[in-house]
Amino acid sequence: MKRFVVTSRVARLGPGMVLALSKEQVARRAGRLRQVKGGYEPTALIDFKNGEEFGIVRGAEFLNKAMLQDITPKDEAEKKAGKEGGQQTTEPPAPGGQTQPREGASPQDQS
Repeated sequence: MKRFVVTSRVARLGPGMVLALSKEQVARRAGRLRQVKGGYEPTALIDFKNGEEFGIVRGAEFLNKAMLQDITPKDEAEKKAGKEGGQQTTEPPAPGGQTQPREGASPQDQS
């Protein structure tokens, strides 16, 4: 099973796939899912919102190019988030190109 995260506004999946879903996801889509061995199979198109996670147990071969633009494997999404979250921001220099002293620093620390 491979886990995915929706990275577009919405991702739409349909019959032919077996999905691993949370209880909350199943409850919201109960009328369009049937329980099968290993997970849930959509009986009609179902939508997932941005940031939602799900697993594909079987049927990943049904993912077409358009669908793959809407979802990202969870491990790749976590790596990307780690890189973006790890960036440090610096304060812009003061007018005249001087860096601003740290707050609470003594005059000796500022040299």
